[in-house]
Order: sequence, then C-alpha cells, then structure tokens
Amino acid sequence: MRIIVTGGSGFVGSTLVPKLLEDGHSLCIGTSKPKEVQTLPFYKAVDWFPLDLCRHGDYTLPSGDFDLLIHLAWPKLNNYLAPEHLTHILPAQINFVSQLLKRGVRRVLSLGTCMEYGMVDGAIPSTQITQPQTPYGLAKDSLQKTLTCLAPLYHAQLQWLRVFYLYGNPPRKGTLLDKLHKAVDENLPGFPMSEGNQIRDFIGMDQLIQEIFWYLNHPDATGVFNVCSGKPITVLEFVQNYVAKQGLEIGLEPGKVAYPDYEPFAFWGVPDPK
Repeated sequence: MRIIVTGGSGFVGSTLVPKLLEDGHSLCIGTSKPKEVQTLPFYKAVDWFPLDLCRHGDYTLPSGDFDLLIHLAWPKLNNYLAPEHLTHILPAQINFVSQLLKRGVRRVLSLGTCMEYGMVDGAIPSTQITQPQTPYGLAKDSLQKTLTCLAPLYHAQLQWLRVFYLYGNPPRKGTLLDKLHKAVDENLPGFPMSEGNQIRDFIGMDQLIQEIFWYLNHPDATGVFNVCSGKPITVLEFVQNYVAKQGLEIGLEPGKVAYPDYEPFAFWGVPDPK
C-alpha cells in the first residue's frame, strides 16, 4: 500500500516504519525536523514532506494517491496539561487529516490514549464513555469524535487505537523509565519515585507494533479499540521488574515524589476481541 505516516521518526514511528518497509509498503512520512531525520537508517527508503502540527496549516500535503494514513504524531507529550494541546495542536490535527480525507485518503489508523477516559477507576472497556480531565486527553478525544463524524462523509474508515502505558527501549524522553535511566547514568544512589501503589496497564513496544499490524491487515475492524495488556500491575512492581530485567544497578526510593493529580489511582484496559 501507499501509506502516509505522521510521527514516522518518533518513539513509535522509528520502530514501526522499518517493519512497514519490510512488509513491502511505500511510505511518505511527515516531519518537523528535516535535518535530524537524515541520520535515520531508513531515510532514503521513504519519501518525506514537511509537517508541523504545532501550528495550524503549517504543512504541504504530499502529492499522489494514498491508501492509508497512519497517524502517530502528537507534539508536547512531555506536558499533558499544556493548553496548546487544545489551542494549537488540535486545530492543526483536524485540519491536516480533513485535508487528506478531501484528497481521497479513505482509511485512517490513528493512535489515541487511555487519558481520553478521564478519572475512571477499574477495568475500562473501549465502550466506556470518555470524560477526559487534561488538555491532552480532551484534545485527543475531540479529534477522535471529529474524525468519527467526518469519515463517513468522505466514505472513509477510521481505526482509533487507545494506547495505555507504553514503554520501549530506549524509553520515550520525559517518562518514568527515561528518568530512571538518567538516574543510573548519573550514578545516583537511588531513584526517587512515588509510593508506586497506583495500578496501571503497561504494554511494550513490540505488542503495540503487533496490534497496529493486526488492524492494518483487518480494514473491516473499524471504530475505537483499546491497545492494552489487560493485566493490572502496580507502578512499583513494574519498575522493580524492569530494573531486574535490564540489570540496572540502582535502588528505588518510593514516596519521594507525589502522585499525579490528573490520573485515576487504579485503572487498566479491557482488550477488545479479535
């Protein structure tokens, strides 16, 4: 297939793109960092176009016909509370995807977030009513609702994958595991963290990639889906397991960091049947 990928050089995209190329797809990737992407191993194997989704309309649509948009890009993930998620990023996202639908793209596979659900505890199915409490969660939820309305108007299909707590190696910048590795690199005597009693649903990058490919190969599976392990675990236990598996030499210091007040204390996803 001819596929447009946004965020193709990012945390998820840098792993997904090589696998899409191995699968024989032709890719056109949007980037806001044209100089940085030149160092990527797949730089010459794909087409590139300028794309900055922090600013409304600051992009040039690639020419030609495309079968699918895989939409991974979302700026400012280091701050879920930034107003720009609503004031700048959301309008740019709606405009960009809308233009592609008008141009004839008839299928969109986009990553959402479990933060769309809001302050809900317990096991969360993908049918749960969304009540986001952060600018990031509200912006993502608004994009999903907008595309759900627009897609039928253009005879297009939407696959919206709500991703729970994703981790990979190396970790995404600014995340708990990234801070853990920095503490190790700085030879700190211990890693300060919360008490770690909150319950989350962590999924590895390999599982996410497998899920994306499953939906890629099942175009009739449309709508909103959870991408999760379905296995609740405390943050402390997850970090302990990670430290042991990676062989990191550092102690943990639970209780040194406050719990975030914009997330429910205990929640996990219910996987959708396939």
